[in-house]
Amino acid sequence: MPCTKLLDLKQILTLTAFTLTLHAAAQVKTHIFRFHPYWLDQPQAVKNNEERKKEIFRQMYTQARSSQEALLAKMELYPGVSAIRPLTVINAVLADCSPQTAALLAQEFPYVDITDISEYRYKMHEPVAMRPDEGNAAEKAAGAAEPGVLAIGTRAMWQMGYTGKGVKVLSFDTGVWPEHPALGGRFMGNFYRYSQTWTGYFAEEPRDKSSSHGTHTLGTMLGLQAQNADTLGIAFKAYFMSTDPIVSDLADLLPFATIIAAYDWALNPDNDTSTVSDMPDVICNSWGWVDPPDAALCTGFVLDMLENIENAGIASEFSAGNEGPGSTTVGAPAFVTSNLVNAFAVGAINGNTPSYPIASFSSRGPGVCGGAGGLAIKPEVVAPGVNVRSCIGTNSYAFYDGTSMAGPHVAGALMLLREAFPAATAKELKESLYFTAVDLGTPGEDDTYGMGIIHLPSAFTYLQGLGYTAATPADQTSDLAVELLDHPGNWACDATWQPIYEFHNDAAIPVSAFRYKIVHNDVVVDSGTITQTIAAGADWTFNTGTTITWAAGRNEVWLHVENLSYTERDIINNNSNFRTTYQPDEVLPYSMPFNSVQGEWADWEIRNPDGLRTWEMLPSNGMLYCDSSVVMRFPLYVNGAGAAKMDYLVSPPVFIPNTADTVYASFWAAYHLRLTNQRDTVQLLAATDCKQNFNTVLFTGDKSNLTTYTATTPVLFIPSLEEHWKHHLVPLHDTLKGRTLYFAFRTKNYQGGNYYMNKFAVHTGSNYTGLETVVDGTFDVYPNPAADVVNVRANNQGFDELQLSDMQGKTVYILKTPGAQTAQLPVHALAPGMYLLTVKHKQGRSVYKIIH
Repeated sequence: MPCTKLLDLKQILTLTAFTLTLHAAAQVKTHIFRFHPYWLDQPQAVKNNEERKKEIFRQMYTQARSSQEALLAKMELYPGVSAIRPLTVINAVLADCSPQTAALLAQEFPYVDITDISEYRYKMHEPVAMRPDEGNAAEKAAGAAEPGVLAIGTRAMWQMGYTGKGVKVLSFDTGVWPEHPALGGRFMGNFYRYSQTWTGYFAEEPRDKSSSHGTHTLGTMLGLQAQNADTLGIAFKAYFMSTDPIVSDLADLLPFATIIAAYDWALNPDNDTSTVSDMPDVICNSWGWVDPPDAALCTGFVLDMLENIENAGIASEFSAGNEGPGSTTVGAPAFVTSNLVNAFAVGAINGNTPSYPIASFSSRGPGVCGGAGGLAIKPEVVAPGVNVRSCIGTNSYAFYDGTSMAGPHVAGALMLLREAFPAATAKELKESLYFTAVDLGTPGEDDTYGMGIIHLPSAFTYLQGLGYTAATPADQTSDLAVELLDHPGNWACDATWQPIYEFHNDAAIPVSAFRYKIVHNDVVVDSGTITQTIAAGADWTFNTGTTITWAAGRNEVWLHVENLSYTERDIINNNSNFRTTYQPDEVLPYSMPFNSVQGEWADWEIRNPDGLRTWEMLPSNGMLYCDSSVVMRFPLYVNGAGAAKMDYLVSPPVFIPNTADTVYASFWAAYHLRLTNQRDTVQLLAATDCKQNFNTVLFTGDKSNLTTYTATTPVLFIPSLEEHWKHHLVPLHDTLKGRTLYFAFRTKNYQGGNYYMNKFAVHTGSNYTGLETVVDGTFDVYPNPAADVVNVRANNQGFDELQLSDMQGKTVYILKTPGAQTAQLPVHALAPGMYLLTVKHKQGRSVYKIIH
């Protein structure tokens, strides 16, 4: 009979490696590898929620690291497993791998539940209606409050002194315009480092999307127009953190792993496992699943995430959705049920009408997760969500309709209750609103109104009934606040700076001593203990004498003060944080090709005064080494909202030497004249005073000298041919020599055609070639044609970067090689064809055609 030859160990390992390589090459998906839920012991008799957070987080973190250790070690050995992220908010690991690799890991770890989450889709609950507030907030009646804010009994809490002071909320939304005056400078990034107060997936700096959805919801939670105490929100002295993964356009969707990662960040924003004061107290969620309700989401990692957030002392609520009036329309994750108040789904009523009728769009129950009694009923409660006025943009106001507007009323209420009852659990805070809601509609809990409209005074009484003693309002306790008196703004022009702070002692007793530290870019540059008497109600100026020397690029300076004289409720304002960017002068020749390489134009500033559409980088063609450009898409402005509004694209500083030669600014541009009456304008301006005043007009363009394409379609023109581009050469006046200039492209929008700009340069001589393609003998490129790798060797100078692009200008590979003499680029995985290899070096760029 035939015999079977046994494979030796070397052969087995070779076959295994070959199999894993094949699996790695298969289609990669994002998977969550979920272990058993945490076993948590709730601490007893805690003084406040901070103590509870610390103990619960410790248990979660310890169990997660222990459970996940073996899987993480194994993942490191598998080819094709990437984006590995151990989690704490769920006892799980996120990773990208092929389904075949996931199946192999499942065989080795049969106790791990593995789910492909690549197709999970989510978005904001789109407001049903949006109407601008044509009035001026400053003209509102002094001390006025929005009808919906009053409908939930907020005034009674204010009269007791509760304002949300010292409490912080995480806005889990589209982002925020933190500079809006109604948000009162209460962005946590003004007090702590940005890394623990903002996690941006669409923008490094806090900003909102065109809908201003996140700004509007935050205004309802805590907005106050300080000029005349026009109260938009509920907890008007609370603080806020923010994240921006939520979108309205499905084309902009990020992977669902982003949502999980953002929740994981919320448990440890400062990345220090020994602290919990950085955690939010409340999370507001005005988003949900795109797809119809699916009972498969009733268990598993989503349920774990919501339970663990609640266990950690964070009160989280969800807007129910705008899919009503049909039944079973409450979406995920709002329909998930682990107890009567988690997830805490919020429907919308009209808070402007005394009978508080349900909004027709408000999603209805029952939930798809089932359960006995109230567990099957959705939503849990309702709150005002019709004609809700709040802040949008950087200085505007609007009325929105939607359950996205109702949820923030509940989040604001939870903040006031957290201030009043610091020792209550997150579950108890939500239960207080749930069990004391004022019944509406059909008597008893129902699938339209849930338990009814929330009522803060009754919730306050309920928590007292549990044995909690209400804390003294933070506004009525002693408080030391720190404020930075002067700073250089978003962009620093001088190379050094000395911070000066003002301390305000809002207390009936003096401050006699404090400890402090000043941190610049994560390095402690000054610290100590100061004995200084600050009388009750007095201010004191702290001139640190510390000189900060800016690093090139982003800088952050954080002052932390520890009051040694008395205990405070609000310790957030014992801190001051400031962020700026310093740019050393560029020298001639200066050039900026706006290509698709991330960070290539990061040292250019966008100024967007109206917070609407502005400069962006998009694909373009028609020029070699030009796979993208900066663009103003004028046609996409909402009619009227952006008309005649200006946007700026500002360069870094460029020193213009005293030279006998003429100095030029030059650029290439493409503009679409789709309508004969278009009035868009583009100007190139210059400032000599550190970007303060762009008073020097270098170039003015309109349809007469900008137009390069005249067909009426497409509306959103994209340049694709060389003739779509025009070169502009602008001589600089001799009076600008010997000075540092900032250049700005200022566009004035009249909803005309797309404007593309690229290859900006400042140089001497009218035939500058620093941005053009140069093929020379400076480098050897071989073999060519190439099958596996391309070798690059310098003959007389080093090179800094290799970039491989296809013939459409799309970048397919980038290799950073600062000062290198030799390098290799792998090309074996590329499709056969012709490519362009760009070698960046000190003298410019050299480009070679490569055949693969």
